[in-house]
Amino acid sequence: MPLTTASTRRLPLAASILLALTLAACSTAPVRTPAPVALPAVQFAPLGPEHPDVLVGRLAQWSQPLADGARVLIDNPHGNVYVRHNRGGDRVGISGHIQRLGKDPLIERLDLRADPHSVLLTVRYPDDGRAHPRSGYDRPGRVDLTVLVPASSHLTIRTTDGEVSGKRLRAPLDVETTSGSITFLTHGSVRARSDSGDIRVVMAEPQWQPGLDIASTSGAIFVEWRASSDVRLEAHGGKDIQSDVAAILQRLRGDRGAWSLEWAPGGASQSAIAVHSGSGPIHLSVYGTRAEFAEAEARNAAAQP
Repeated sequence: MPLTTASTRRLPLAASILLALTLAACSTAPVRTPAPVALPAVQFAPLGPEHPDVLVGRLAQWSQPLADGARVLIDNPHGNVYVRHNRGGDRVGISGHIQRLGKDPLIERLDLRADPHSVLLTVRYPDDGRAHPRSGYDRPGRVDLTVLVPASSHLTIRTTDGEVSGKRLRAPLDVETTSGSITFLTHGSVRARSDSGDIRVVMAEPQWQPGLDIASTSGAIFVEWRASSDVRLEAHGGKDIQSDVAAILQRLRGDRGAWSLEWAPGGASQSAIAVHSGSGPIHLSVYGTRAEFAEAEARNAAAQP
């Protein structure tokens, strides 16, 4: 089923939490919200003599082990989220930096709830972060987070104007922003949504399951996969489709509003990509070794009618 522009709308965190916990639990098990957990205390200091009314503080890492299949949900409206893969470990970790603005700043509230099966972190400001005369700034402060996740977990991130990024990830990702960009180099599956931010996803493995699902209302979308991947792509909407690889443009089928592409069919396992763009461009590319490109060229040629 084609994606629609409405699919980029942000779900409330409460709905995301309930959905994630419900899916994670068996039908007869009760759905429980984890107990509150205290984060490390943060000490603040002025940014510098030129900015005495800007306070910054470092949030030391909080960490705990997770069970296989655990859900990690981060809701951080005003600030970036950088995700790291925990190589060889089963622990989740959360750290970051907090910025407060003005002589009478809005004070953020970080609500962390955790158990071995789920971790929920919500960041909130008074008046939902709207500008407040007492601070003298047209925006609230910000909370920039670094999240360490094991491969066996499932990660969901929600932001309003923050950027979300990460490299060499293996956990499945579900990311939504309003205006912030989304950038990932990942080994796992990705669902990404943004109203106006650009989305860039590079797949590090030749195959991925269950698939790559990307939508942006007005931002640009960039997708790159390994040349040896067996890919089935469906793209809807968008200003146009661009590529620096001639073979991609040659194999593209359809016209404005609906395109499809089969790349190097006949591989060990086919991987799916679904892309929807409201008004931004869609850019597709591949990368790899000479051997991978030769393999792709042979499979593409064999699939010609």
